[in-house]
Amino acid sequence: MLLDFSRSTKLSLIAGAFAALACVPALAADCGNKDMKCLVVIGNSITRHGPAEELDWRGDWGMAASSADKDFVSQLLKQLQAKPGGRWAVRKEGGFELEGNPAGYRVPNDLARVARGAELVVLEVGDNLDAKRIGLPTFVRGYADAARALRPANGKLICVGVWWSNPDKDTAIKNACAQAGGVFVDLADVSSVAGNSARSERSIAHEGVGSHPGDAGMRAIASKIHQAFVR
Repeated sequence: MLLDFSRSTKLSLIAGAFAALACVPALAADCGNKDMKCLVVIGNSITRHGPAEELDWRGDWGMAASSADKDFVSQLLKQLQAKPGGRWAVRKEGGFELEGNPAGYRVPNDLARVARGAELVVLEVGDNLDAKRIGLPTFVRGYADAARALRPANGKLICVGVWWSNPDKDTAIKNACAQAGGVFVDLADVSSVAGNSARSERSIAHEGVGSHPGDAGMRAIASKIHQAFVR
């Protein structure tokens, strides 16, 4: 099982996904609806990636779920809404700038405001971090600053570990998350299962896309986040 991308593949995914998320409106104007609970997700291509011909990817949701309702955000929403009083809205935002420029990243004021009023904020970044170029200490500082700005006033912040196994990155995320008062969710046990990758479920031409979580992997990610939220 492939556990990492080549540098060129990572750059392609970062650029494509950043463009996809940056050019669309937030998915959840309803997060301002007082009658609905709010889920905010800041992430990379696992959270959302728009169509990319060069990757042979035609979706506009979490790569590489087979459909929009199978990515981890949609599956997490289903689990949240299954509880009594579970009317939820969702807002997705790109976290690629935090991965690529943690020292310079600042959480936009509007996003910080929505996150402060949310019941659950999920931060799913780190896979595309070039640790050799940026340095893990720099990433920890930037991540912790962003996490503090995103932590809900009366909800829970959950920080998701990396999908492509990297203990150093996971340790960095866990430490930064703790500084911000969040809860760390490790994906190592999920990503290490071959059947959780998209290429185990169907034929996918692009190696990088195929190594993303498939429907089963997305469901497992959602379940781990949900368990941490209700605990």
